[in-house]
Amino acid sequence: MHMNRRLSVIALTAAFTLLTATAVFADRSYEELTVGSTTPITGEFFTDLWGNGAADLDVRQLLHGYGLVIWDSSEGLFKTDPSVVSGLKVSVNEQGDKTFLISLYQDMSYSDGTKITAADYLFSVLLQVDPLIGQLGGTPAVLDYIVGYDAYVNAESSVFKGLRMISDYEFSLTVDHSSLPFFYELGLLDVTPAPIHVIAPGCKVTDTGEGVCITDAAGGSAEALFNEEVLRKTLLDETDGYCRHPKVVSGPYLMSSFDGQEAVFEVNPRYKGDARGLTPSIEKLTYTLVSNDTMAADLAEGKVGLINKAADATAVNALMQLSAQSDDITMSNYPRSGLSFISFCAEDSPVASASVRQALAWCFDRKQTASAYEGNLGMEVLGWYGSGQWMFSRMKDKMDSVPSYDAGDPDENLRQAVALLEQDGWVLDEQGRPFSGEEGAVRCKQTENGIAKLELKLLYPEGNRIGEILEETFVSPLAKAGVFLTMESVSPGELLQYYYGKKERDCDMLYLATNFELVFDPAKHFVREGNAEPVWGKTAIADGELYALADALRHTAAEETEDYCGKWLAFQERFAGTLPALPVYSNVYFDFYENILQDYEPAAGVTWSQAVVDAYLGDPVATDDKG
Repeated sequence: MHMNRRLSVIALTAAFTLLTATAVFADRSYEELTVGSTTPITGEFFTDLWGNGAADLDVRQLLHGYGLVIWDSSEGLFKTDPSVVSGLKVSVNEQGDKTFLISLYQDMSYSDGTKITAADYLFSVLLQVDPLIGQLGGTPAVLDYIVGYDAYVNAESSVFKGLRMISDYEFSLTVDHSSLPFFYELGLLDVTPAPIHVIAPGCKVTDTGEGVCITDAAGGSAEALFNEEVLRKTLLDETDGYCRHPKVVSGPYLMSSFDGQEAVFEVNPRYKGDARGLTPSIEKLTYTLVSNDTMAADLAEGKVGLINKAADATAVNALMQLSAQSDDITMSNYPRSGLSFISFCAEDSPVASASVRQALAWCFDRKQTASAYEGNLGMEVLGWYGSGQWMFSRMKDKMDSVPSYDAGDPDENLRQAVALLEQDGWVLDEQGRPFSGEEGAVRCKQTENGIAKLELKLLYPEGNRIGEILEETFVSPLAKAGVFLTMESVSPGELLQYYYGKKERDCDMLYLATNFELVFDPAKHFVREGNAEPVWGKTAIADGELYALADALRHTAAEETEDYCGKWLAFQERFAGTLPALPVYSNVYFDFYENILQDYEPAAGVTWSQAVVDAYLGDPVATDDKG
């Protein structure tokens, strides 16, 4: 989808702070494309079990293919991939459990020539749910909708009952009746094969007649071959581990090099094609980091051929100016199925209190933040959604019921924040006297351990001007309410380490961003141990009612679209009311690229690494329309 003229004119009237550059391409490569993005690669190229950075997710789309299902954006539903699944039969037993019998085509192979069979799909599931993942510092997948999940992961059963291997190219997956209906039902079959011969050499998937398990390929238990020590080597080894250096892959591209920052990919000659039978024609891809300050110049000088997901208003304006002046540059734009947000670290922090989180929201000028960072290309977000999601498009005119924490008057917003803080006990000064409200004074509270100060710390990604903006739209208003907030920039990779608990969290908040999966299932975001109340993500904030709303959302029949949207709105109301995270903004993404990149069509839910498989490099057809 190309940018409309009206949006171009509006954006081009903004003040440009970057120097104008004229694109001149002396030598244009028709075999190689360099992709520039402000999002760094962290190296989680196998699964999201150790993290899910946006750049890593894009790389995984290049490397791992032959998933069982695809998303049909024209119909808004999942379908089996016709190049992978040769047949699908569905049956329901007396209890209401639904079994999907999947037949595979026999012409799929990994990049090393090894045939892809049913065992590779079953191994993918068995590996993801295995408690060993937790021992390796990851977060095992919660696939509790599959029959026998609890018994298998709790070691009450040696086999996963809901998975069966019928033959080398046929297997079944049974969904427990308690998880049905499920709105994105076929999305439950979203499984990509994993090479057991690389990750667990000497092992195989065995069907015992009661379910499947991992065994020694020579027969018997796989304990000596499938354990923490083995997986630490095959998955996490710094120089050869599959997570960071997946050499045997099933997707359209191979990774030929990765130096920790820049990654290079070459066409996988054994890839048979996607759902439409398409194979990549661009021989080589390079993914590199660019900055908002220089990306327009980088594109103009031919250092990169594609700028992906430009979002900073100043950078976008400079790139628009470049595109307007050069016939060699074109652009596409698409709404973001995601948002930026502030995640809380509530383990031992005042933000464990919903009243404090609500007070923060009353002090936070989110509209101004979105405007300052995104110009007219962003919008304030009140809940857990993005501007590119179909649910938001359908329900955006009915969202007056979602708390906004904005009375339209800064003084009234401040009064609301102060009232919440006082209700929560923050009524003292550092000497234990009633809080005076003097400029620079910090609110305090009497606790079992003495006087506690309402001093908070927020980490944000370095090199991102959001820090400057937050000083005005968040730090300053909080100070007026007696809350002292310090901010510190860290590398994006380090920020994710704090979020996933890989580094000790000596902070209260993290400024992050996320893009949603096609299966919007916020119930998956909760962590639940035993009978404890479900906890939202990595925050230590429990909310059983919010989880119940998320669970009701997922258990909506696929045809009940209106019911689903109503439940979605109820979830957003509760989310905004309790704030397990503080939403900030969603936006429009822009891709700018040399016009020799043909048939490149990114969209909401279709990232560059998917769109590039359909694209090719060639001279454009002459036209007067800049598009």
